[in-house]
Amino acid sequence: MTSIAKIAGLYRFPVKGLSAEPLDRVALQVDRPLPGDRAIALEFRDSGIDPDHPEFRKKSYFLQLALFPALAVLKSRFDPETGRLEVTRSGAPFAEGVISDAADRERIETAFQNFFEPPLPRQPRLIAGGDVQFTDQSGPLISLINLATVNAIADVAGGPLDPVRFRGNLTLDGMEAWAENDLVGKRIRVGDRAVLEVEKRIDRCAATEVDLETGERNRPVIARLRETFGHIDCGVFARVVEPGAIAPGDALKVL
Repeated sequence: MTSIAKIAGLYRFPVKGLSAEPLDRVALQVDRPLPGDRAIALEFRDSGIDPDHPEFRKKSYFLQLALFPALAVLKSRFDPETGRLEVTRSGAPFAEGVISDAADRERIETAFQNFFEPPLPRQPRLIAGGDVQFTDQSGPLISLINLATVNAIADVAGGPLDPVRFRGNLTLDGMEAWAENDLVGKRIRVGDRAVLEVEKRIDRCAATEVDLETGERNRPVIARLRETFGHIDCGVFARVVEPGAIAPGDALKVL
């Protein structure tokens, strides 16, 4: 088997809609998303979720970049061992606490409510998913983003694009632009043991247009994708079919 690419970056997004956390290594499990990814969400309208038995809901129920681009200026860190969430703004503390503690949770929720101008009409509710992860897909999928494709989009969108805008779990280096689309329906080995089955392309939303430092929309990504390439896709979703640990630098091979 010949290597087709390598992992350039490995990321999880502990809080839906907030910043990425780069990883040095992660163990993938069969039919599970990337561990710790979208483990927490802030619900801003009534989704009907039972916090003791959370279930998948569409992203429109939660604080997220497509609807609330200003969230990009907030940077988060979450320790799954202690349950402690820390959020900063411009390097200064914004909200922090242990999410299982009711008082801490309320302080975090109030901080997010008052972050917006005017404040949100209701206090958002912080929800920990447990075994459920608040990704945008109902199935347990992992997202792969080809850096060459991001660069191709940047060429028509008016300037450089941070690939983290596309909120992928794995960024890939060494492929031609758009070559990831040819992997749909195929199985790929990542590293020594993990095997992923690529299921579908990822259609993008307005979150990709948001500058991750300023929280402003500054690139017409969706319009340029549609006008130039005839679609709004970037990246692919894959399902883990064989477990294994993966890390930046690992090779991808088509089986």
